[in-house]
Amino acid sequence: MAARAEIYRAIEDNRISDASGRMTEEDWLEGFAPSPNNIFKRYDSLGRNSAVNMPFEKAVRVFLTPYPVSIRRDGVYLYSRRYNSQSVSDTGVFDRIARNGVIEIQAYVLTMCVRHIWIELDGELHELSMVLSAGVEPDSSDITLDDLALINEARLQAQSLLRVQKMAVPEELDQRFQQDTGQLRHSGTRKLGRPKKDAASKRDEEDFKAVMGGKK
Repeated sequence: MAARAEIYRAIEDNRISDASGRMTEEDWLEGFAPSPNNIFKRYDSLGRNSAVNMPFEKAVRVFLTPYPVSIRRDGVYLYSRRYNSQSVSDTGVFDRIARNGVIEIQAYVLTMCVRHIWIELDGELHELSMVLSAGVEPDSSDITLDDLALINEARLQAQSLLRVQKMAVPEELDQRFQQDTGQLRHSGTRKLGRPKKDAASKRDEEDFKAVMGGKK
């Protein structure tokens, strides 16, 4: 969401900023508003710009940021976010990975928006899209790489807390169970001595003695 807002801000700035200082006398005679966008369109129509055509694949390799990703059997992972594409599946790369195996490679990432990533397999560049899952909000698909890193750090910390709880909670419940029942929770071993009898237990014992003729 933040990346998309920044893109819209840049578009707005290019359309409404005052670039009068860049206007020539000839520009004023053309009768267009002195915005950066309008100035570019005028000079572009005259063939007067420094733009250079570049193949898309080369632009990805030149301008995007290399970043480590992991290939697993069910997709390509940037942190905990999963990506896939039909072209990558068709390469058979997922079939070459062991059941719990991982291949670490570099992807090309647009740091302001991680909806898509690109990886190179056997010299061919592939575009992958984020796989929307139950754990990913639809509006979060356009978050930045930094935001995704923060989410991953929070995930790791939460998982660390769970590991601590897995050790502490059973011990606490073992102690409470032993206090409540006089037994060890997992062994069924009874402590020496009798637990105190409640009123219902006493009545049951009296009924039993009555049936047995008062015998203990």
